[in-house]
Amino acid sequence: MWRWIEEEQCLELLDSPPAPATDAPHAPPGGAQPSHAVAATSTSSYRRPTLPEAAHEPPDVVLHVGGCAFALHLAVLQLRCPWLYSQLQTMHQTPSSQRIAARSSGSGTAKPFALQVLDLDAAGRDTVDSSHLEVDEPLCPLRTVAMRKPMTYVHCVADAHRRFHSDNDEQSSGEAAARTLEGDDAVAHRRKRTRPAQGSSAAAVGKENQRRYQLAGGQKKRARRLFGTEMTYEREGKLREVLHIELLGADALTVVPVIEYIYTFKVRLLHDSSAWKTAQLAQWIGMGDRLRYSCLSVAVRYVTTETWMEMLMAASRLEKEPMRRVLCSQLMDFVRELLPAQYHRVMTDMSTGWLGVLEHHDMLVRVVAGLISNVRLLEFWRKLLDGLGRWLARRFGSLQPPSLRAMHQSFTRDWEPYVELPRIECYTNTSRSNIVPLQVTLLEFGEFVLQACINVAAHTPILWRIIRCTSPKFLSEEPEVLSSSAELAGDPEFWIRGHLTIKYQPSNRNGAVVTEETNIEYQHCRRQYCKWRALVTPSQSTSAPALTPREEGWVDYENPESNYYRRTVATMTGKVFLWGDPVCSLYHFLLQMTLFYSAPSNTAPEIAEVVTVHEMQRMPVETLALVLCSDRLRVPDGERTLLRCLNQLVFGLDVYCSEATARTPRPFKGRAQDVTRLYRCVRWCFVPIADIMATLRWSPRELRFYELIIEALNDPYRCCKRRRPWGWRKYRDAYRTNETNRIEFEIEAGDKRLSPAYFPE
Repeated sequence: MWRWIEEEQCLELLDSPPAPATDAPHAPPGGAQPSHAVAATSTSSYRRPTLPEAAHEPPDVVLHVGGCAFALHLAVLQLRCPWLYSQLQTMHQTPSSQRIAARSSGSGTAKPFALQVLDLDAAGRDTVDSSHLEVDEPLCPLRTVAMRKPMTYVHCVADAHRRFHSDNDEQSSGEAAARTLEGDDAVAHRRKRTRPAQGSSAAAVGKENQRRYQLAGGQKKRARRLFGTEMTYEREGKLREVLHIELLGADALTVVPVIEYIYTFKVRLLHDSSAWKTAQLAQWIGMGDRLRYSCLSVAVRYVTTETWMEMLMAASRLEKEPMRRVLCSQLMDFVRELLPAQYHRVMTDMSTGWLGVLEHHDMLVRVVAGLISNVRLLEFWRKLLDGLGRWLARRFGSLQPPSLRAMHQSFTRDWEPYVELPRIECYTNTSRSNIVPLQVTLLEFGEFVLQACINVAAHTPILWRIIRCTSPKFLSEEPEVLSSSAELAGDPEFWIRGHLTIKYQPSNRNGAVVTEETNIEYQHCRRQYCKWRALVTPSQSTSAPALTPREEGWVDYENPESNYYRRTVATMTGKVFLWGDPVCSLYHFLLQMTLFYSAPSNTAPEIAEVVTVHEMQRMPVETLALVLCSDRLRVPDGERTLLRCLNQLVFGLDVYCSEATARTPRPFKGRAQDVTRLYRCVRWCFVPIADIMATLRWSPRELRFYELIIEALNDPYRCCKRRRPWGWRKYRDAYRTNETNRIEFEIEAGDKRLSPAYFPE
């Protein structure tokens, strides 16, 4: 993980990248790599496309762009480009030189495309603001592009370009005729030449033939034209009688592929450099997915940090999900190749606020999960959190994102988002000599079950999977194979993130009980459904600490005479987040990673706490409680900082001032049940006793903090260490073990007259 130091304008390495599937959420798998949709070379199976019948009629509109002019027919545009047709229809009554405002394209920034009516004089030039090329530069830009296949329809009908190229053609024809006459004379001369003298050698004749061949090969050859035929009309005046429109903000290389596609449904890019501009123009005039996808698949090869977000927004406008998935995969490949030194450019160039206007849910999940995994910069994660918050506010129609529990319930109401598993003791009714697999249900939520399979004799002793309660493979070790994703269409797209503590007897420890902690992650899809995964390591280290079953209090009873056996083979506890949708999991992950790092780097701890308290005040209580109860929460200096922030949130920012040392309880903000709900999330065993006594002194008896702290000190779920803070090395533990225990707390509270005995009911 990295942080940006504003004062020094450099990056600071906090932690090395973790192993996969530990911290950062993973995006759903992408599709195969896209094929090249744009073919610029000829193939043996190429067939010349047929033009619509209206294309052979005189044009209704002449489109001027970059000095070139192209003929258009309203009958063709009405069927194949309705938006452009409606604009041209309304411009018949529009005053000359009036621009038509461009509609929003939603590609990240406003596009400068606009249409303008031209008034041509008798000479065919614009009387207001001509866009034609000057006389000293009459070369048509389309003539500079070399392609093996000529355009089927598109031809430049600009008068200046036609006259210039016709003159060049005549001059070239005259030069060719002169060369032909000279060649005829040379042929006649060769016919009359005498045979070499008998004294001349064969070497001299060979040199003469080589000289003539070089002279003949040195003649210039005419380049093949881009266009097969020239469009001719009976009178040039017909082009002046039609509607002349100028397209602003584009060039000829950008417009030609769009017009060619409208008339032939063939994608023909003149140059890769114009692919991105062509995709923008195609989106602006409302073209279909095929042309835009073909252009974007070429443009994405040249993506930069400045254009990344714009291309993402353009790709999100595609209606077909496979096209969006392929383009998103290509954009994520670019982000994956970025180096840590380029992270600051990503933070400054990529405006994550545009994530709030993404239309498709699948696109948002892939992009946010991919950016989290590949750009490990805390300040950028804060920007991602803001962009995701805008999307959630827009999705639920509110000014601020709703609570995490409300989001979860909008996708499913069959289960709660957070579950604490009680101690599950797994028994078997077989002897040690007859070991059979044991299937145990750890958690049932809705129609699904978190199931474990215990088989000590197997290579992996304990496995887990997610399966339906009604599945025919529920009691079998075989997985249920789904033919397609359509079988999961009616299910919520839930994500599972959990932390389990397992105690079991490995086969290589002679019956000793070892403890192992593991994380489980699940994304509901066809690839992961009903698939067995390892819950513990296949081979446990022999140096790991272990206890006997008797010390753990396990049941170990065998009576072969009555054929009665009851043995404990494993125990499991843990916490599981069951999010009804991926956006809930991503939002929760970003909150718990960045909540206590909202302030800029190198900020004083007191100021950083005030900024954190301000962020807590903006969050709903249910959201804050779900964030604080997570084991993955990163808190600088451990639980002491968390307690200080909660005290300032509940009792006021001046609670740690020198004047606040009185024993009189302070008034608190909010409801009593909300306050106690937040303080239950504190891991009190890692808080110094002095801070606990100060909090107990400020709290009124109504909150019953004494009983709350006693309950937390006895709760094994609130004695687990959280993730170490960012920037702390692995050898430095963020939480000191046995900082405060129950006996010490009771003695200290009694000495300071803070126990319930001094506060009679």
